Amino acid sequence: MSVEIEFLYFEGCLGRRKARPLLEEVLAEEGIIAPVREIRIEDHDDAVAHRFQGSPTIRIDGRDIVEQADADYDLRCRVYWVNGRPQDFPSKEMIRAAVSAARAGSEAPRGW
Repeated sequence: MSVEIEFLYFEGCLGRRKARPLLEEVLAEEGIIAPVREIRIEDHDDAVAHRFQGSPTIRIDGRDIVEQADADYDLRCRVYWVNGRPQDFPSKEMIRAAVSAARAGSEAPRGW
C-alpha cells in the first residue's frame, strides 16, 4: 500500500510524544512501510497554511485521522475523545481506523 503520512505538531505540545510511537506501532502492525513526514508548525500563519487543527495532527493521504467540522487553525494542543474522556493524543484504534479507511478508499471516521 502506497500511502502518504503527515505528522503535524508544534514544539510545546506533549501529546506529540505519545502519538508518534503509536503511529509507528500501527504502521508496523499493518505492514505499512512508508516515511512519515514531520511538519513542525511555527506560528499562526504556518498553522493556517497547513490547515493545522492542533497538535498532534496525523493525516493519511491528506485526510485527518479524525475529521473535525468547522475547525479553526492555530497553535494549540489538540483534544481527542477516547472512551468518553479527553486526552492529548489519538488512540491506536483511531489511527488504525484511518489506515483501514485509506486502504478502502473511504473517509476517516468523524468525531470519536
